[in-house]
Amino acid sequence: MMRCKVQKFSPEGTFLAAVGEQGDHAGGFARPKHLAVDSEGVIYVVDSGFQNVQMFNAGFQLLMHFGAFGEFPGAMNLPVGIAVTDTGLEHFQDRLYPGFAAKRLIVVANQFGDQKISVYALGERRSNYSLADFAASAAAIETGVGIPSAEALKFQNIGGVEPGQEGAPVDASKEPQSAPVKPDPAAPPQSPKK
Repeated sequence: MMRCKVQKFSPEGTFLAAVGEQGDHAGGFARPKHLAVDSEGVIYVVDSGFQNVQMFNAGFQLLMHFGAFGEFPGAMNLPVGIAVTDTGLEHFQDRLYPGFAAKRLIVVANQFGDQKISVYALGERRSNYSLADFAASAAAIETGVGIPSAEALKFQNIGGVEPGQEGAPVDASKEPQSAPVKPDPAAPPQSPKK
């Protein structure tokens, strides 16, 4: 965890390979907490700093990532654990879009929020469904996803720096003081604020 790296060793303890470093880029980690490997050798690493899961192949090449902080379906809230299974899919069929053929479940444990356990399905589009069919059934998500609240920032406080002090996490929901605000041309004119 502290090295922000996933390392692979032989059964005899010989170092074989590694991936990751501390950083804020894809393939890097902030606070990796747990990992799982599926039946195809895909490695899943849950990171409570990024509040996401990164997926790597057996050669440690980044495949993709999913998740983000927020209060919306699929969001994470300081995730710490992960498990992957190819079984039990039948228990979730009623929750999946009919055009989606699930082949694997990914279960993530979160420390905070209403969804302490989140279940994600990995699979593919059924051939008789188009991408337009998927888009038409997509849930609307409010703007501003990924913006932590003041309460969430408190739990992500690195090094004990209090909000407002130099080096403290920034509450992205607050409008920057130096950024000019462009008026909406469709909005009615407003009187200046005093």
